[in-house]
Amino acid sequence: MAREGKIPAVKLEFVKDNKVIICVPYDQALIKKIKTISGRRWNPKEKHWEVPYSKNLISKLQDIFGKILLLTPISTLILYRRHFQ
Repeated sequence: MAREGKIPAVKLEFVKDNKVIICVPYDQALIKKIKTISGRRWNPKEKHWEVPYSKNLISKLQDIFGKILLLTPISTLILYRRHFQ
């Protein structure tokens, strides 16, 4: 569970093989939201979620997580390049 008073953050990382890694703090509400994403897979060794990349994935994640979804500048650049290729 996220610590009291602390806003949880959902972080994305892009990896090869067209996968997106989603890192979230242990919070039942966030996990329930991740489980609505088709193709998601929990990686128990690395302790993160993996989902296949698709052009509408980021908008779907923004709809699901709202303001707590964090995109780094490099992630934004990767998304931009993938979307327009």
